[in-house]
Amino acid sequence: HMEKKILLIDDVEYIGFILRKNLEKYDNLILQYMESGEKGSEALKNEKYDLLILDLSLYDKDGPEILEELKVQQNPIPTIVISANYQKIEDSKKYNALAYFKKPIDFDKLNETIEKALNL
Repeated sequence: HMEKKILLIDDVEYIGFILRKNLEKYDNLILQYMESGEKGSEALKNEKYDLLILDLSLYDKDGPEILEELKVQQNPIPTIVISANYQKIEDSKKYNALAYFKKPIDFDKLNETIEKALNL
């Protein structure tokens, strides 16, 4: 089994906990969790990920900024966008993410989206 790597960038920790619980049944899956946009953005420059799960509202570097960087670097990483802010989700649609989730997140649907994206 090829290993697959997911990067989650979100400053709300419980989302990381729930995702990790939901995904632990896949032994070929690595979930890396970053609570800051700066750290996440560094990680994206230095490592290869199969999927990015990105919150748009981060306290240091905002999600849309990270989407813009990925576009500029031509790093077309499949991305799932999450946000509590409906307007931010609308504004981010120009980046053609795989899926958009409004908080509170429907985790069943999110799991399904992750499984599809990674062919699990």
